[in-house]
Amino acid sequence: MTSTPPTSGRRTGVQVIIPPGRLPSHRIWSRAARRFSADEVRSWNERNAPLLSMYGLEIADASVLPIDIPLPARGTLGPLQTELRDRLLLTSGLGALAVSLAGRGDLLAVPPQERDRVKRSFKETNDRHSTAAMAESLYALREAAPAVRLEIAIGEGARKKPGEKGGNPTLYGGQVIGGGGGPHYRLAVDTVEGTTKSTVFDPSCGTLLFITEAPIASVPDMYFDKCQLRGVDGVTVADPLERIVEAVREARGTREVNLFSLDRARHPIDRMVQLGACMRVDTDGDAYPAIASGLAWGVYPDNLRPLDGLCANIGGAAETIASAAGASYMGVRSTARFVTGKVKRWEERYELDDAEAADIRARGLDPESVHHVEDLVPGLSQADGAFVASAITDNWHIPGLRAVHVGGNFATVDVLFVGAAGTADIHTLTFAYRQPYEQTVELITPVLTSLLRLPVAEIPARVQAVLRDPIRARRLRHEIATSYYTHITERPDPAGGEPRMVLDLDSAIRVESPESAAVLQALRRDAPSWLE
Repeated sequence: MTSTPPTSGRRTGVQVIIPPGRLPSHRIWSRAARRFSADEVRSWNERNAPLLSMYGLEIADASVLPIDIPLPARGTLGPLQTELRDRLLLTSGLGALAVSLAGRGDLLAVPPQERDRVKRSFKETNDRHSTAAMAESLYALREAAPAVRLEIAIGEGARKKPGEKGGNPTLYGGQVIGGGGGPHYRLAVDTVEGTTKSTVFDPSCGTLLFITEAPIASVPDMYFDKCQLRGVDGVTVADPLERIVEAVREARGTREVNLFSLDRARHPIDRMVQLGACMRVDTDGDAYPAIASGLAWGVYPDNLRPLDGLCANIGGAAETIASAAGASYMGVRSTARFVTGKVKRWEERYELDDAEAADIRARGLDPESVHHVEDLVPGLSQADGAFVASAITDNWHIPGLRAVHVGGNFATVDVLFVGAAGTADIHTLTFAYRQPYEQTVELITPVLTSLLRLPVAEIPARVQAVLRDPIRARRLRHEIATSYYTHITERPDPAGGEPRMVLDLDSAIRVESPESAAVLQALRRDAPSWLE
């Protein structure tokens, strides 16, 4: 006898399952899924040889699983979804691999009573590992397509959070890679979505980036109150929660609506439950749920329905724009309003202080307005673009996006690719190590991380050794920029080369560790051509 699903509101976790109707043996799981041919794999390795060889890797195998999107956008198809697709997949995938080989779950080895003391350094390490690999991938894209100009419009990490100093390693807002006169692409990036989760192997952390030829508004690295719903018209984040819940019910034709919110004291989750919503909550990471609602690929076991969207939820600006833009390719309508960084209670979320409001206005935005994603990414629906995300741990929102599997001589990485033309695929890339496992870990570990693990007295000599190796020196230069950008002013190179970095050493010494200060002092002395 089949039980009737409950219709009352409730609060649960977020793990979804594959719809049971896809699973009987007489059905083909996905007729369109395929394994790459040997020639295709060879082509990937040849095209990306400089990048892969830096880490002693090659692609041994690859497969792709297309996902049928309920409300595809049918937008523009361009180079980001065709000839540059493999490079974007590697950008996201290598970031996830770098964390998984050196950093994922490492906090679990620390006694529980000591974890709070060292958690921040573990998080910074994982941010740095993913950022370094993703940055090198973008530099490799630039070198393969010299006319391309890549600009980081928004990078998550600069915002100071409780217990953190801010300025975490990241691809930072304003960073420019390449200066060609060809296509100008803008990116919104979170190099590790769910950094805390990555340190303890909790589910649903990974890398994500959104890239487009459309402009992306300059948005402060602060918070948004947001409402993101698949195929629901007539409501925005400004509407009462009651109206939003009812609009979703009307659009779906059911009382059983599934909405996501982060598990925060400031969020009115209990109120949403009283309104009859099935609230799916998680401790960290609200970018993946926005994408999952567009994919509608998994269902919740208690009502066998997919996620309808996000509501009663406050999250970071970088994740919001990246996920909202990507989700728009799948019929998700996103609206948002700026929220004070000091928000404690839901009713106080719009009480911005004068400095916050001034920062928003200085960027040409209204702190009191409701912003549609199309306002923040003008021309989004007509521009080439892609959302790309890789799993570091199993993604509980998107079935098939599995944790990086690390083997003795290989690793597999799952990468989700959503294109502006309204297509979505999960690629599985198998990387083979060209050297023993331990050497592979050493190669993919950022040069800066290796330096910071040394006693301060040994750092100057090791910096000199790094500078004698052109490849390691180049990597270190990029890692310095993405780790200490809050202390650095960049001066563009008139010849189009890499910018010169002007360091505020006093600022760095006040904020950073003694090891970081030693690295920066040694570089300013021994590498004056790029750090002064």
